[in-house]
Amino acid sequence: MFALEHPELIAPDSLWQWLVDEHGQYNGCHFWSNFEIVDLSFYRSPAYQAYFDYLDRAGGFFYERWGDAPVHSIAAALFLNASQVHYFSDIGYFHPSVVSCPRGARTQGRCVCDANKSFVQDGFCTVRFLQVKQSIVDPNATVPAHSGVVRYAEPVVRTVFSNE
Repeated sequence: MFALEHPELIAPDSLWQWLVDEHGQYNGCHFWSNFEIVDLSFYRSPAYQAYFDYLDRAGGFFYERWGDAPVHSIAAALFLNASQVHYFSDIGYFHPSVVSCPRGARTQGRCVCDANKSFVQDGFCTVRFLQVKQSIVDPNATVPAHSGVVRYAEPVVRTVFSNE
């Protein structure tokens, strides 16, 4: 509901399409990583403060244990232009339920990672992010943002866009 109630806060070239399904409902996408580089003025901005206050009043931090990853990802997608958000595909991430092996020749052999268990790189949300960002930043690109198998997971959080 926040995004619908405050369209004036959404960046002109935002990545909101990354976050919603064909019905305009939050699809559960967010970055699965604890690696972020953020100018703290972003978190101090009026848009982020209004968003955070909205989420806090909804009670999900306390009652639902909402985490920083979806909160930060949704904020970046809504309040920043697509060109201001970068996905670091060459940095690995491990969480008991999620594994992301780094991509690229420079990273091969530099970390311990089972590529067969890597979900994030070819996951629906990462692929959707790359496709949506490319459609905004480089709409005439001749090389697709992703090719190959796309893996799917169930959505986790829905509060920002709906009353569910």
